[in-house]
Amino acid sequence: IAKVIGTIISLAGVLIMTLYKGPVMRNLWHPLIHIPGKSAAINEDWLKGSILTVSSCVTWSLWYIMQVFTLTQS
Repeated sequence: IAKVIGTIISLAGVLIMTLYKGPVMRNLWHPLIHIPGKSAAINEDWLKGSILTVSSCVTWSLWYIMQVFTLTQS
């Protein structure tokens, strides 16, 4: 039960952090490589990034649950 609750809490935290549109964070140092014209592409893939982050969290949690399930079967 604790693992399921922990998974739900982690998933809620990931959703909040990926879907929250806060202020833009600025880098204090200049990048080592500057690619002109690519600055707009960073903000366009926020949906894909949030889906990948949530799926990563879910699969990582399922991996732990599967490991415990296989250990208890032997």
